[in-house]
Amino acid sequence: MNTGEELEVKVNLATGELEPEGYRRLRHLMRCQRTTAETPIDPRLIDLLYRISQRTGQKIVLVSGFRAPMFSLATLSFHTRGMAADIRIPGMTPLMVRDLAMSMGVRGIGYYPVSGFVHVDVRDQFTTWTDYGTNRMDGEGAEHGPAHGEQVEIEPDDGNL
Repeated sequence: MNTGEELEVKVNLATGELEPEGYRRLRHLMRCQRTTAETPIDPRLIDLLYRISQRTGQKIVLVSGFRAPMFSLATLSFHTRGMAADIRIPGMTPLMVRDLAMSMGVRGIGYYPVSGFVHVDVRDQFTTWTDYGTNRMDGEGAEHGPAHGEQVEIEPDDGNL
């Protein structure tokens, strides 16, 4: 949405891992948009985004990935640890995305109907919340942080990297 960047990465179905170059590119795509800093992406988040893409047959529009702690309201948020993504899915309302995430057993789900996205994370404890605040795509006052609206399409590989 904001940068126009797109990335397609392939998952090795035998190992569940990305090829090293695909992982490097995904890590860069999920960078903090205010500092351009990068952090390792939790493999469970990669797997979650892959499963969502497979379930819906759609690209995932990444609203926000990693955020440097100095730009996150919660310095230890799941975004600052590479464990969270705020997403949209073409053709689905935020309510539909939230319900899909719940049906898939996602542990951390934040529903932002006004801003039009869903936060998903790979925390250990089950937590959900709804934020009916004003449009927070500027990153002020919401757990999700700055928007960067990139698209990620994660597709299965034939097992050969």
